[in-house]
Amino acid sequence: MIAASAIKAAVADTSVANGITANSLDPSESFPNNVFVGQSPNVPQRTEQKKWQFRDDFSWHMSGLGLGHDFKTGVNFINEPHLFTTFNGGRRVVVYTHTTNDLDGPISSVSFSDGDAAANLPMKQLGLYIQDDWRLNTTLTLNLGLRYDVMTGYQIDQSADPNFVVLQAAGRSGRLNGLIGFEDFGKDPREDYNNVQPRVGLVFDVSGQGHDVVRASWGIYTDVGYTSSNILIGAADASPLGFGPTFAASNPNGLRNPDGSFFRAGQPLSDVVDEAGRVTTGLVTGDQGADGRAGGGVDRRQLPDRADAFGACRHRSCPGRPDHPGGRRSGRTRTGRPWHRW
Repeated sequence: MIAASAIKAAVADTSVANGITANSLDPSESFPNNVFVGQSPNVPQRTEQKKWQFRDDFSWHMSGLGLGHDFKTGVNFINEPHLFTTFNGGRRVVVYTHTTNDLDGPISSVSFSDGDAAANLPMKQLGLYIQDDWRLNTTLTLNLGLRYDVMTGYQIDQSADPNFVVLQAAGRSGRLNGLIGFEDFGKDPREDYNNVQPRVGLVFDVSGQGHDVVRASWGIYTDVGYTSSNILIGAADASPLGFGPTFAASNPNGLRNPDGSFFRAGQPLSDVVDEAGRVTTGLVTGDQGADGRAGGGVDRRQLPDRADAFGACRHRSCPGRPDHPGGRRSGRTRTGRPWHRW
């Protein structure tokens, strides 16, 4: 018999625009004493988000089979048609690193970046759950539940990123076999739909008075590392134009001019001589790709991490309920990497 029920529903429409502009067009200069002058090499950058969200939770109580069942089920749907980012830090600004704390002292590295790293990643997220708090008697309660999550739009197109194209080809040819962190290069991207997450727990009131309560739980949890460096910057770096150093030279002992004198801030970048004695006109050094992109591509098969989590505590509340994807849960993923859920 159903004794009581409750419905909670919410609809939200959110728009966010966050931009950081450059307050100076001066060259960016850094010194050994951690003094920085000029434009910040981390700006300009911008993030925009348009999101619609619908959430509905329904709960009810049913008597029988002990002291009864408290059921709860719900759905959470998020549509983000516009998730835009751009990261062009230090665009068209000369960046100097000084070897001394003197404005006119030698320069150990100099770079110049250009391009346009921007991307829009429309995404959809769906979460469903059902749970039963089954009170067997006055001292023992079982928590049973099942949750399912899916996200689409997480697979980004990196075919315009030459670094990623090279890594994909290397993965398909077997050259990356056995290299940790490169296992998925060469594989075709796909969305992840197998995120079924059973969860079970129990609560035992030792004295029957509510003073000492023992809880234990087990569950499978999935999550995605939805961070700036994990996907947003990767998507921006894969944009057709790309962004990165178009000129870079370094020498820890000080860059020099062709006549042997030290190169100093403000002098023309043409004919700078680097540590290897190369004339660096138009030279891109280091790990940049053919078009100057600083990134190396990201693993296209960005699948949610999965963790089998066990928990036990002596407290009035513990994590593990399917209606709460949050709450800190820690464990270790199937790949062995540490995993935390907030």
